[in-house]
Amino acid sequence: MNRTALAIQMLQLLKTNGQMKKDEIATQLEINVRNVIELKKELEIAGYYIESYNGKNGGYRLLDDHLLPISALSVDELKALKDAYHYLSSTSVYLKDNHFKQAFSKIIANHMSVESAIDPLIVQPRLSMDIDELYDHYHKIVNAIATQLRLRITYRPQNKDLVMWTIHPYQLFQYKGMWYLLGFRQKDDISEEKIITLKLNRIAKLETLNIKYSLPSDFNIKAYVSKFGMKIGKKEDVILKIHKRYYVSEYIYGEQQDITYIDDDTIILSVIMQGDIAIKQFVMSLGSDCEVLQPAWLKQQIIDESEKILSKYLKR
Repeated sequence: MNRTALAIQMLQLLKTNGQMKKDEIATQLEINVRNVIELKKELEIAGYYIESYNGKNGGYRLLDDHLLPISALSVDELKALKDAYHYLSSTSVYLKDNHFKQAFSKIIANHMSVESAIDPLIVQPRLSMDIDELYDHYHKIVNAIATQLRLRITYRPQNKDLVMWTIHPYQLFQYKGMWYLLGFRQKDDISEEKIITLKLNRIAKLETLNIKYSLPSDFNIKAYVSKFGMKIGKKEDVILKIHKRYYVSEYIYGEQQDITYIDDDTIILSVIMQGDIAIKQFVMSLGSDCEVLQPAWLKQQIIDESEKILSKYLKR
């Protein structure tokens, strides 16, 4: 790659990432650090000022507010962008708004000459609640978190009557296609104060209160949510014997996961999972193709649940 192209790419990297270390730039451009230093000098001669920082966290930072020359999207890049847009538009996982639509429209408008591919067909499960109402909840919560204002929430716990709580909203997160709010529930005549998790689609009514709250200085979302799900209950060593469910090996279900192939139809899944209900639901979703080898309490719960199911049908 010639020096002009490398210089433009270095500008794009600094504009996109802010401060970067010289070795990071070198790795991205597939050149050595000495070449990065030379490119910096050439760019400064061309009128771009790149500030240098020394020390452990040192590096380069571009001091320029002007729009940099960005190369046009290729046909494949444009198709990938459109596929992602249609995927997001079809799911409630990402709560897009008019800003999202406008940004996408501006990008596409600059590439009208590129031949458009057929829009992909994407099928997503739909929530029973009105999606506009879900968007409204989401944006009110985002604003409350940003301004640190309390919320009065009318909520429907599973299989229970509506309750009204005052919540200090801490953080929104998405898990298995659902949006959740993690926050502190104030004590009232019925409920004790505690940090709880609420599903946005179970919120019947939401009101922002003009009362400030303070986020705990030691708050960390990772204490409540991991990449494998919500941290509810203790961790369990789970061992399952699974038949004819080939897709199971394509996903990660928890920590220290290991899969042993017994034969063409059978695997042993060994994994550390968290949350009694979530573990039980996962096993039940596999039906008779799954046998619990460990832990004993899970095996007994599956037996008890299976007997309850069987008894309902035998009664008929």
